[in-house]
Amino acid sequence: MKPDQEKVLREESVTIPRKKKGEGDEYEFSGLRRLGLEYVQQLSGKIWTDYNLHDPGVTILEHLCYALTDLIYRADYTVPDLLTDSQGELHYESLALHPPEEIFPSRAVTLDDYRRVLFDELPDISNIWLEPLARAENLYCGLYRILAAPVLTDGDCDLDQQQLIEKIAKIFARHRNLCEDIGEIVILQPVPCHLEARVRISSAVLPEEILAEIYYRCGLATADWLKLEPYLTEKDDRPEDIFNGPLASRGRVRGLRDSRKRGLPSRVQLFSLLKEIDGVEEIERLALHEDKAELAKVMHSGRLPCYQLRIPDTKETVRVLLTRNGRTAAFSYKRFKARHDELTFKYRIQRQQKQNVVLHEAPRGMYRNPGGYFSVQNLFPAIYGINRYGVPEHYPDKAKAEAAQLKAYLLPFEQIMADCLAQLENIPRLFSAHKDLRCSYYRQNLDSSMVSGIDKVLKPDAAAYLADLNSRFDNYRDRKNRLLDYLLALYGERFTGTSLRSFNFYQQPDEFEDHLIDCKARLLRHIVQVSRDRSGAFNYSEPAWNTTNTSGLQHKVSLLLGWEHATCRPLTQFLFGQKLKMVTMADEHDCQRLCKEACSRCQEDEPAGLESVPLLDSPDDETLSSLREQLKGFHLLASNLVCPSLLMEGAHLKQYRLCILSSGSVSVLFQPDKEKPKKFMGSFADREKAVVAVNALRRFLIRLNQESEGMHLVEHILLRPADIAEATRRAESSTSDFYSHRISVVLPNWTARCGQEHFRQLLEETVRLCCPAQVMPTFCWLTFAQMCEFEWLYAAWLKKKQTLQSGDSALEQAAAKLTDFLLAHQPQEEELW
Repeated sequence: MKPDQEKVLREESVTIPRKKKGEGDEYEFSGLRRLGLEYVQQLSGKIWTDYNLHDPGVTILEHLCYALTDLIYRADYTVPDLLTDSQGELHYESLALHPPEEIFPSRAVTLDDYRRVLFDELPDISNIWLEPLARAENLYCGLYRILAAPVLTDGDCDLDQQQLIEKIAKIFARHRNLCEDIGEIVILQPVPCHLEARVRISSAVLPEEILAEIYYRCGLATADWLKLEPYLTEKDDRPEDIFNGPLASRGRVRGLRDSRKRGLPSRVQLFSLLKEIDGVEEIERLALHEDKAELAKVMHSGRLPCYQLRIPDTKETVRVLLTRNGRTAAFSYKRFKARHDELTFKYRIQRQQKQNVVLHEAPRGMYRNPGGYFSVQNLFPAIYGINRYGVPEHYPDKAKAEAAQLKAYLLPFEQIMADCLAQLENIPRLFSAHKDLRCSYYRQNLDSSMVSGIDKVLKPDAAAYLADLNSRFDNYRDRKNRLLDYLLALYGERFTGTSLRSFNFYQQPDEFEDHLIDCKARLLRHIVQVSRDRSGAFNYSEPAWNTTNTSGLQHKVSLLLGWEHATCRPLTQFLFGQKLKMVTMADEHDCQRLCKEACSRCQEDEPAGLESVPLLDSPDDETLSSLREQLKGFHLLASNLVCPSLLMEGAHLKQYRLCILSSGSVSVLFQPDKEKPKKFMGSFADREKAVVAVNALRRFLIRLNQESEGMHLVEHILLRPADIAEATRRAESSTSDFYSHRISVVLPNWTARCGQEHFRQLLEETVRLCCPAQVMPTFCWLTFAQMCEFEWLYAAWLKKKQTLQSGDSALEQAAAKLTDFLLAHQPQEEELW
C-alpha cells in the first residue's frame, strides 16, 4: 500500500456522522415528495405520466410524505422526552442509568478511605487513624490497628470506651474488604493543653468574638479534628475528585493528609489559623503547652495520648492577652464562653446531619405522546370519502365501495407508520432491564377512533394476525442481547454466554437464550453493587445465613454463572425441604433392590420394545407439590431417595427409555452410562402417563439442580486463633500461610453442571478473574454428605462470629473446627498452580 493511501485510511472516520440540519431537504416534505415521484416514474414507466397536483396519486403521495415528516419530527425529540413515560416520570433506575454519586464512588480501599468512612459515620470521634500490623507483632497480613481520638465534653468522653470500640468494630465490619480485619482498636487517652498568646486586634470586631474564634480554632487543631465541608465548593479543583474513594454522607472530609502524624500542631500551623480570624492584626506571642504530669501518667500506663485544648473555667485563667491601641482589651467572659459554645455546637450539629448529595441534577423530560397516531385519511379532501365524515348515505354503492377500497389500500401504510410511533412510545420499555425482556418490536392496533370506518374493511381476527406477523419478525433475542450488551458496556462490564452454552443441561436452546437475557438484565439491575463492591467482604456483625449479606466476589460470580440465587444460603436446604435423602455412590446399587420385583417384569434385552421420551411443555400453573404428585410412580422417589447419577444425568430426556410390556403397561428405564445396564425407575398404566411422569421428573430434577447450585466463601483471616501459640503451631504445620490473603471457595460436586470437569474449570477461572489480585482462592469440591457437615460448622461459626466477642472460647472452638475441615479438604499444593 502506498504511503498516501495509508494516510487517507488513517484520516477516514470510523464513525457515522449525524447529518446536520440544513444540509439537504431529503427529510423534509419537498425532498420526500421529489424522491417519491422518482420512484413512481421508475416503477410505472409510461402507465402513469401525469404528476400534477390534481392527480389522485400525487395527492396520496403528498399526504404520506406529510405523515412521514411528522414521524421524523417525533423521532428527533430529545432523549429525555423520549424516555419519559405517560405519567411524566423518567425512571432512571429502570433504564439502568445511575447518577454519578451512585455509580462512581467506590468502597474504602486505602487507609485514608477507611478513615473517611469511620469519621463520617462516627460523630463520637475527632480523628481516627489506621495502620497495618507489622509481621513482627503479628503473624498475619491484612490486620489493622485502629486508633481513635474521642470527642470530649468538659474533659469527659461522650461514650464509654467499650461502646466506642463496639461502634468502630461494627462500622469497619460493614465496609471492610476481603481478607481484611481489625487486629486491635485503641482509644487514645486525652491530655489537656494550655494556650498562651498575645494578640493585637482591631476595633472593628468585639474582643469576645475574636477570643472565642482563637480558642475554637486552636482547639480543633490541638485535637487534630478532621474538617467537613459541603460538596462542590470553590475549593474543589474538579468534580471528579469527589469520586476518588467512598462518598461521605455528611460532607467532604478534609485534612486526612495533614493529620497522618499524631501530635501537637506546630507554631506555624497555629499562626496560619489565627491570621485568618477577622479582627486579628498581629500575633506577638504564641505557645501551646501540654500538661506534663498528665502526659507522663498516660505514657506510664502504656496508653497512647491525644491532646485537647482546655477552655478556661474563669476569666482569670485565660492566658490569651488581647491588646488594642497599645492597651489591654477588656472582654466579658460570659459572652466569650457563650460564643465558644455556639461555635462548638454548630460543628457538632454538622457532624450529626447527613447531606442529600446531589452533585448533578438529572435531566428531566416532558411527555409528548410520541405514540399518538392521527390518520392521514382525515386530511384527505371530503370528495375522497375516507375522512371522518365518510361517504354520504345517499351516494351510490359504487362510490362507497371505491372509498372502502382506497381506505383498505392505505391501511398497510398507516399500520407501518402507527407501529413506528408505537416503537417511539415504548423506547423506555425497549431499554428497560426490568420488563419486556421478550419483546423488541412494538405495535399498536388501528381502531375506529384513529381511522374512521376501519371496522368495515378489517377482519375480526386482524389484530391477532398482525400480532402474530409482528412476532415472526421480532428477533428479540438478538436485539435485546445487543441492547443489554451496550448498557453493560457503559459501566465497563460484559456478560458472555458462549461458555455457558456448553453447559446447558436445564433448558431447550431457545429457553436458554431467554435465560441469558435474564442473566444480563439481572447483572444490569445490580450494576451499582457489582462495580462498587467487587472487593467487598460480607458483614460478619449482621446475620448472613439466608440473607443477601454476601461478599462482592460471591455476588458477581453468582450473576456471571447464571445461578438462580446469589445469597448466602445452605445448598442442601432444598433437598432436605423435599424430605429427600441423597444416597452415596456406594449405596446407589442398593437402591435397585427397592424395585427388584418390578424390574424382573421388564425385558431389558429387547431393544425393539424401547422408545425414547418426547419433550412436553411445562404447565404455566405448575407448583412444586403438584410436581411431586406426578412422581409417585417412580419407586426411588417414592422412597424419598435420590442418587447422584439421577441428579446429574436425569435432566436429559435422552437418558430415559420406555419399555412397552405385553400387558400394555409401560416401564421407565434410566441409563446414564451406556456401558452399564439400564436402571428400572417405575411402571405406569400406559404410554401417555409414562411420558407425562418422565417429563415431570425431568422438571423436578432441574429444579433440584438449580436450587443446589451456589458457593460458600470463607475468609481464612477470620478463622485465625487468638492464642499466639496455637497460631504458631498451625503456621508450622502448613507449608504455606493459611490465614493471610487466602479464601476457600466451597462448592457442590453433585449437581449436573458442577459435576462436569470443564464447568469446574470455567467456574474456577471466573472466580480468579473477579478476585482481587492480592487474594488467593482455594477450591473445595464437596460431596453432599461433606457439604452437610461443612454447612453445619459454617452456620455455627457465623452465629458465634456475629457477637463480635474476640477471644471467646465458643468462637475459637467453632473457628478451629471449620479450619480443620478446610485443611482436610484442601487440594494438594501442586493442584493450586
